[in-house]
Amino acid sequence: MIFDLDGHYKHKIAGTGVSKQEYVRINDIHTNNNTIYLLDIGTKRILEYDVNNNFINSNNLDCFLYSFLPVDEGYWGISYYSNKERYNLVLLNKEKNEIVKGYFQCENNLPIRPCNNFVTNDITKESFFYYPYNDTIYRIENNEIKPFIHIDFGNKK
Repeated sequence: MIFDLDGHYKHKIAGTGVSKQEYVRINDIHTNNNTIYLLDIGTKRILEYDVNNNFINSNNLDCFLYSFLPVDEGYWGISYYSNKERYNLVLLNKEKNEIVKGYFQCENNLPIRPCNNFVTNDITKESFFYYPYNDTIYRIENNEIKPFIHIDFGNKK
């Protein structure tokens, strides 16, 4: 649903269904300027709308994402090793829908809850990635993730 700055309801975003402009099951949502991005895990797509409910684009995904972050280069996503390279965190090229970068490659999934693991600072526009039970928060910059803050839990780790 879309609300104005005073909190008044304006309209809902599209509707449910399987057409190119509809969604089945929204698992994550992001806004960037006047674009609304929806992660539809029911159809493995990221849908884009403007704030006036006009459909912009639909991007099919080759791998299943639980959470995502739209960036200029494409999409960062939590993949839970649902890709052939078994990466848990991926950067997908928006046009070609291919993995550009992958991180945390392993046989098992990371202890990531199916929620949003990405945070963007609205003032500085810096983006960060974190996951539960880890002592490091990562900064996303220039198509890379880099350790940003390490939390020392001492003997409570």
